[in-house]
Amino acid sequence: MKTLLSFALCVSLVWGARDFSTSGDRIVDGTPSASSTIAAYTACNWTYPTASPAVSSRFIEISNATPATVMIAAMLAAGTIQVARQTSGTARSAISTDTLSLNTWYFVCGTYDGAGSIPKISISGDSGINTTTTEASYGTTSAGTGTDNSGIPTAIFIGNNSAFTREHKGGMAGSWLFDTVLTTAQMNSLARGYPVSGAVNYVAIQGNVTPELDTSGKGNAFDVTGTTKADHAPIAPSFGWWN
Repeated sequence: MKTLLSFALCVSLVWGARDFSTSGDRIVDGTPSASSTIAAYTACNWTYPTASPAVSSRFIEISNATPATVMIAAMLAAGTIQVARQTSGTARSAISTDTLSLNTWYFVCGTYDGAGSIPKISISGDSGINTTTTEASYGTTSAGTGTDNSGIPTAIFIGNNSAFTREHKGGMAGSWLFDTVLTTAQMNSLARGYPVSGAVNYVAIQGNVTPELDTSGKGNAFDVTGTTKADHAPIAPSFGWWN
């Protein structure tokens, strides 16, 4: 009985969530312990938009010293998704035609293969809590020009940017970053609560608790700003590792 109770408690705590609806909300690790540059990547998160952003929100932004931004995954004002890899010329970017409905949970992933190609976007369906991702259709894509920005990351932002001007309007729960391109099957495993090895960082986003610990094993810790929090819709047992 004790073992079952502990397991249930652990699962329910993992599926917390946080509301990033105001400009002061953000989670940031200013000293990430990634030991190398992030060339190829996959960035995934559960998101629950409650309002369209004025310009573009941030699911995640990775920065280094020069220039400031390496990679972003964002929701645009029209409800579409953008994933971009910054370069010394013009950014490599993809913007979906698929849009996110408000007040609905989605699992969103952005990938980039590190070889100068166009990033890709995968989004789960919007029929309730859906854990099956498919690649988005695209309205705008750019392979960019120049060389990919490099350097060991100096900061990782979740839910906003460094200037507090790109707040995500709504909830987020779980943010994963990998330095490889995950397969669709691996993305779906993450969405269903199964671990996938090799994460650079994983933040559960449990709510108004600081620091938010990186449980990928890299030892990072994310400082939380703002005061709002919210329950995450897909919680065990209806949404758990056994689904």
